[in-house]
Amino acid sequence: MKTSPRIITTIASLVLLASVSPVWAQDNLLVGNVPFQFRIGETSLPPDSYRLSRVDGHTNVLLVRSAHRGVFVFGYHVESQDGNETPRLVFHRYGDEYFLREIRFLGSLGMNLPETVDEREAQRRADRSGSDPETVAVPAQLQ
Repeated sequence: MKTSPRIITTIASLVLLASVSPVWAQDNLLVGNVPFQFRIGETSLPPDSYRLSRVDGHTNVLLVRSAHRGVFVFGYHVESQDGNETPRLVFHRYGDEYFLREIRFLGSLGMNLPETVDEREAQRRADRSGSDPETVAVPAQLQ
């Protein structure tokens, strides 16, 4: 019997969720109210209030969670030239599909998320239909 990769990923995520200590630096916790359904990787999340926190010991990993769901995000750090960024979540919108692509912390720190296969397909559909992609920023607050 074959074990589905999705089942293995889900079990590994739950184990990691259970073992992560909730001790993060204050500037590492953001809260944002996302008013639309969106995707992170292969996971679709509903409109809700989300807490984003860095995972101790893993600088390229964030935990994005609401009261009902959570997902780990793997990305890469970026620094803005301005150094005066406000906290926000940045989405790419294609038609009615939203993809989380950036998390900006206070100051110059941020995290970019890789483009997924699903996002590339949404971009192709938008190109064929003649609709323009859009960048949507949702403000976030430090907690």
